[in-house]
Amino acid sequence: MKSKLRIKVDVKNLAPIQAALSNANGRSTEHTYTTFGEIQRIAQAAEKALVRMGLPKAQMSGALYTSQSGEATAKAYKYSRATTTVQLERGVADWFLVSAMPSRAWDRGGARDILALTSTQNEEAVNRFRQGYEVQADETAVADITA
Repeated sequence: MKSKLRIKVDVKNLAPIQAALSNANGRSTEHTYTTFGEIQRIAQAAEKALVRMGLPKAQMSGALYTSQSGEATAKAYKYSRATTTVQLERGVADWFLVSAMPSRAWDRGGARDILALTSTQNEEAVNRFRQGYEVQADETAVADITA
């Protein structure tokens, strides 16, 4: 079932964001996202990820960033734990919380983050990446040139 959330990540929306997190978490507070500050940090990390890819601001709209809460646990910890999975969507100029759902972590690892690009964003990122390197000629082609 799809969530109908769309809350701009802005301090003005502190209460609605924390209410969405509270609704997703129920009574769980360990290993979960519980504060606006955590969501704000996720939005900042998502923005940095798009900037690192070299995407122009005009092409950032529509990117999705999914983050699962939780910290790494000791090797001896063998049980699953309640976590929160949130999804943010990049608007024209800002990030929006579009989903906050309860989730579970089964391994010892910590938080997980996934950036999902639109096909247009992917093409732009790949083109920009390819500008940063050249492909070497095959050994046979080099041998033929020097022979």
